Amino acid sequence: MKPDQHMRLDSLAMVNRIAEARGALLHQISVVEAEHDCLTPPKFCVTVDAQRLGPDILAIVRPVVVRELRAQVAALERDLEALGVSVG
Repeated sequence: MKPDQHMRLDSLAMVNRIAEARGALLHQISVVEAEHDCLTPPKFCVTVDAQRLGPDILAIVRPVVVRELRAQVAALERDLEALGVSVG
């Protein structure tokens, strides 16, 4: 969208849905990146056939999951910018 254009009012519902999805992804990123303490159950884990995998697998999987979630956030931000919303 050109810098002198603005978001149309009829795009507001779509912008809100995209912004909510972006917020949910950002929350997921914070959960995946958070350090786990031993006092509470982990919020991020990997299970296979109902068996929770250990920290060695989490160390491998965590960066991949974060990278994918960030890519999804970037895609949503491009969509918002195309609708005339500044994400900055």
